[in-house]
Amino acid sequence: MFDNTCKYLAATYPEDMAAWLLGEPLSLSEVQPQELTLDPIRADSLVLLRGENLLLHLEFQTQPDPDMPLRMLDYWLRARRRFPGIAIRQVVLYLRPTASTKVFENRFRDENTEHRYEAIRMWERQPEEFWGRVGTLPLAILAGQGEKTSLLREVARAIEEVPEAKVRGGGGHSGVHFGGVGDGG
Repeated sequence: MFDNTCKYLAATYPEDMAAWLLGEPLSLSEVQPQELTLDPIRADSLVLLRGENLLLHLEFQTQPDPDMPLRMLDYWLRARRRFPGIAIRQVVLYLRPTASTKVFENRFRDENTEHRYEAIRMWERQPEEFWGRVGTLPLAILAGQGEKTSLLREVARAIEEVPEAKVRGGGGHSGVHFGGVGDGG
């Protein structure tokens, strides 16, 4: 449920995601993962956002995946073939705390090949960095560690204060669905 909610937020509010991850607002639109198919893509949480000179690849993960470094290289190669000449920035967002060291991996390395990507562990982020943008506000509940009840109340209060036009403004959707965020699913 976590990764589906995050995928929805990224597809509905791509500019908010870009502003958070890239530090600047960019006009991005969603690219369907099917556009990268050579073989079927098995990722259920692959999000591609394309701007004029940038492809932002977001991979939402609830559990560590030992094959993630190779998967990220594979996605990069597919994206490079499909969008030659466009910068590709890849980010794996780990949504749930874990003791696995796999969430610290951020590169694929083999004999003559090395590929790097970013790995963000949401529980290491501060909830405040998600404030101020409709599309990232629900992610605040995934940030930090410890007691979440008061944080969930703050997020709910902040969402209630968002003007209706902003909530309904993304992607022609009739409203924002925050199901799954903070529900332990």
